[in-house]
Amino acid sequence: MTDDVRTIGADEDSGDAAEDDDLDAAADTPADTAADTAGGTEEDDYEDDDEEFDDVTCAERVLDVCIRAIVDDEDAVEIEPDENGSRLTLHVSVAQEDMGKIIGKRGRVATALRTLVKAAGGRDGYSATVEIDD
Repeated sequence: MTDDVRTIGADEDSGDAAEDDDLDAAADTPADTAADTAGGTEEDDYEDDDEEFDDVTCAERVLDVCIRAIVDDEDAVEIEPDENGSRLTLHVSVAQEDMGKIIGKRGRVATALRTLVKAAGGRDGYSATVEIDD
């Protein structure tokens, strides 16, 4: 085994500095460049989206996004929150043909959704759970 290890960018006198600048410039996407020239940040673009979720908890948003990504009939997705002190229960109903997708084999998808919602609920100070309604 040899101790000769070469790291990228370690040889500064090779004249590759111009190439490094080109790579840095290529890494900027048009969205990054537009945000830089407009004086805004990427977070500013999402502030308008948050207005419709003012009364919705983080747990509800996470569950909504995850479920809509899984099901075929997104219009049939309904999430009803039930707050009881520091406990939040999210009742989910989906189209009958999507029920198996939400539950998953041996309940693995449902367990994963419950884990995500529990973590997201903690962010808002809730003990959040998910109930899948028929």
